[in-house]
Amino acid sequence: MYGWIRTTSRSESENYFFSQFHQNGSTLSEFYIRFESAMDKQRNETKRLNHDCASAKPATISKLFLEEDAAELYTRAIFYKIQEEILAARDDMRIQTIGPEINGMKCYEMKDVKIKDKIFQVEVSRTHANFSCKKFLM
Repeated sequence: MYGWIRTTSRSESENYFFSQFHQNGSTLSEFYIRFESAMDKQRNETKRLNHDCASAKPATISKLFLEEDAAELYTRAIFYKIQEEILAARDDMRIQTIGPEINGMKCYEMKDVKIKDKIFQVEVSRTHANFSCKKFLM
């Protein structure tokens, strides 16, 4: 059912778009010219959006390298979701202790400001990261 609704919605959207270029009673050649005009408009809009996405980097709020890398790597929509998570982590998490490096792994104890008495342990090496909450695997 969901797929059918999505297809119907897309079809209605396309019908509306092409109806702006079509008039009842048009000859075949007029219809063809108007159809090509509509397709050109769509192509130009797609090219413009692709250019804007490729040439302009979204604004970063913090000076964190992670945020800057995400701005270059992801599309704008995904970047803004990631940026929200990065800023929440920056503002809500505090490093309690930094342990010594053992076998290339450095251990951090982090506290979530919003959750009372909740401490997470993070072990980080150059290639791996282990989180006590088990939400992230790297």
